Amino acid sequence: MFLRQLQHELWKLFGKKRTYIGFGVFLVAQAAIILLFRYTRATQAIRRALEGGGYPAAEFITAGTIATQVVIPVAFLLLPLYVALVGGDLVAKEAEDGTLRTYF
Repeated sequence: MFLRQLQHELWKLFGKKRTYIGFGVFLVAQAAIILLFRYTRATQAIRRALEGGGYPAAEFITAGTIATQVVIPVAFLLLPLYVALVGGDLVAKEAEDGTLRTYF
């Protein structure tokens, strides 16, 4: 029963253009942060912190390190906005269809 309801809600969610716009915003934000790391001095702070702790920076600054540094700001800044967008859209759709009244 739960899986059928989940499948139905996901079907409704991915049937909307706003969902794909949100995914596009995530991709653009991640690309911007990666370009920031690539073409600015943003990795120097990480390099100084590693070398200050006695670790060789060349071994520890890898794709995984950069990926972690990309995920943290995206998760804390964009994820709540995306959840609010999707949640608000779902509640508005339920109110529009008249099924929200059955919940209250």
